[in-house]
Amino acid sequence: MKNKKLMYLCFVTVIAGLLCWPVSINCMQCGDSIHKEPLIARVAGSWEGNFICGLECTQAWLDEHPIERDENGDVIPRH
Repeated sequence: MKNKKLMYLCFVTVIAGLLCWPVSINCMQCGDSIHKEPLIARVAGSWEGNFICGLECTQAWLDEHPIERDENGDVIPRH
């Protein structure tokens, strides 16, 4: 019984360590590494890549992807 508890404890520790493993986050415009997040945060965020590192990359991204509006002036969402 004691060995089984130790096995579960080791298993849970390894899984928790893997979920806390740091994953590099890159800018979606220039590709530079911005910061690191735990693996569990990336999984919870569905690996969404909406990170931009600064104003220059933001302006470049907006120049390449202008905001589209309909005839009423409402923003047309992208799919």
